[in-house]
Amino acid sequence: MRHCALVVLALGVLSAGCWGSDSGPSFRPLEPGDAVPTYTGVTVSGESVTIGGAGPVTLLNLWATWCVPCRAEFPDLQEIHETLGPRGLRIVAVSLDQGDTDQVMGFVNEMEATFPIVHDREGAIEDVYRTVGLPNTYLIDADGNLVRSWLGPLPKGTLDQVAQVLDGTEL
Repeated sequence: MRHCALVVLALGVLSAGCWGSDSGPSFRPLEPGDAVPTYTGVTVSGESVTIGGAGPVTLLNLWATWCVPCRAEFPDLQEIHETLGPRGLRIVAVSLDQGDTDQVMGFVNEMEATFPIVHDREGAIEDVYRTVGLPNTYLIDADGNLVRSWLGPLPKGTLDQVAQVLDGTEL
């Protein structure tokens, strides 16, 4: 429900003409070429993970167990991880579930996901990355710049697009 409110709020800001206005701060989603903001979270296994700045090519996925499209795309994330992880891709999936971590872990175990999972109960990453809905996925290059983002389920061909970034032949 909170995410629907964010979409309505974002649309209200856009329709009010605040996009890029000189009247004060404006909402602007991250765009390709932008340096991504730094975000640090703790995985459900207790390891710290930081996104932003120089590092491995990263596919950052924001999701929740109650989000039907998020659930549907998890096998695709696992396939991308299994195919491109050995070549250096890091996938980090950040759950925005407000409940306890057992619910998140139950889903992760059911999906047999083997990439790092962060449980961000407070939704801090939503503000940092200026999200407006779920699922939301960001492809970040080794310099910490946004290459591409997807709002909604990952489209067919995502694996190939991510592979191009790993190979240095991005679009």
